[in-house]
Amino acid sequence: MSSANVVVVTGCTQGLGYYAVKTLAQDLTKGTQKYDCVVLCCRNVAAAKKAAETVARQTKCDPAKLVVLEEGCNLCEPRSVRAYAAALKAFLGERKIVSLVNNAGIGGNPAFHKTSQGLDMIWATNHLGHFLLTLLLLRHLAPDSRIMNVSSEVHDPANKTPMPDADQYWPQTTEEYDQRLARGEPIPGESVVTSGNRRYCRSKLCNVLFTNELARRLSGAVPYALPDAALDAWRSRPAAVCSLPHASTIQVVAMNPGLMLDSGFIAGVAGRFLGWLAWLLTPLVRLTPLGRLLRSAASSGVTLARLALPAPPSPTAVSTSAGALVAAPASKTGAVSAVFFDGDEVKPSSAFSRSPDAVARYQVELWEHSLRWAGVTPEELRDAGLA
Repeated sequence: MSSANVVVVTGCTQGLGYYAVKTLAQDLTKGTQKYDCVVLCCRNVAAAKKAAETVARQTKCDPAKLVVLEEGCNLCEPRSVRAYAAALKAFLGERKIVSLVNNAGIGGNPAFHKTSQGLDMIWATNHLGHFLLTLLLLRHLAPDSRIMNVSSEVHDPANKTPMPDADQYWPQTTEEYDQRLARGEPIPGESVVTSGNRRYCRSKLCNVLFTNELARRLSGAVPYALPDAALDAWRSRPAAVCSLPHASTIQVVAMNPGLMLDSGFIAGVAGRFLGWLAWLLTPLVRLTPLGRLLRSAASSGVTLARLALPAPPSPTAVSTSAGALVAAPASKTGAVSAVFFDGDEVKPSSAFSRSPDAVARYQVELWEHSLRWAGVTPEELRDAGLA
């Protein structure tokens, strides 16, 4: 792999993304990494520059290797995402992206904010913006590169968080997709707080469904721990369709960084005061059932940075009858594609995301509607090799 490779991280002025960039910068100082710079992709350019300066000072990393473009990236606005992608392509030149870390996100604040297109800002930021950015950059990913989508434990009701079920009231028609996902309209009778939290949970489930569908279209990868019935449904789908020469080598994975009370998430959900209070009470929270989910932004940032870098196929990976690689249970960072990391361990994603309906229908519908919502043109789709 060439050393002229770039890591791109979205949302890294604070919290998880900041610590991931800090870890990547520390690796840059060692000279053993497979990338030569890290691009901080953020909406607020001034804040990103400040973060880059702080990281460079703390890690002794060459400031020139922590890159902030003059073009900001407001993920909830497709026009901004396209402008940023164009600026990044100009910066890249002959360089390739060895890792695209789709980390940026906003919490389920009860306040209902819409984008200029009338879309729910939470969902547009957490899912649609990353969907579009990934497609626009796909041709510029290096062979054997990795796309990391940061999801959450709240995508899975089995984790028994206080948040609403992400898959409850999942859309069944085009009208419901527009209402419940794109516009984030509340379920009749649902409280404002529950509605805001549900929009967040759905966006994190979308991250997983997008991961699985993109992996299928690039390499035909089978989602990890797919039940037999769902595997039969998966086999009924057409083969991988991406025409890029190295598409089958691109790994697409999702990660749950854990409940980080020091990351600003709680503040996004419940306000700054309650966010500060939750952080202050972290030792007590550890004694509750939620304690099993707690991690710090610093430790999860290190994990994210490690997982963001592409790994070679695990010697324990197995080939299905359809010819796709699937990670064996013992695999950690050696997992191939379409896998879900809980921290640094490969674990099954939610039962819903691995259901026959999800692999044969819902992730396909989400893909098709996302193309429509983002206004992806035939030319953009052809450039990504996905026409």
